[in-house]
Amino acid sequence: MSTKYLFAAMKARTDNPATKLVLIYLADSANDKGKCWPSISTIAKGCECSARTVSRKLEELIVMGFIDWETALTKGLKPAICTTFRP
Repeated sequence: MSTKYLFAAMKARTDNPATKLVLIYLADSANDKGKCWPSISTIAKGCECSARTVSRKLEELIVMGFIDWETALTKGLKPAICTTFRP
């Protein structure tokens, strides 16, 4: 967890509680470089919402300029989505 990104997420204006909750979840999962790799299903469980809602909220966060998305390989060589906070 990076307190830097968690504090930034808490102060961010998203105008939607579900979008803010996803942003806070990602911030809580982020390392000191602002990167995290939770699956959509993991985020959905943590935020107590559907995977489809998480997908929509992630897209909104990208458009709003809070995060970037890239595909990365995990240790098991499975594709994963790496979320990076924008400075």
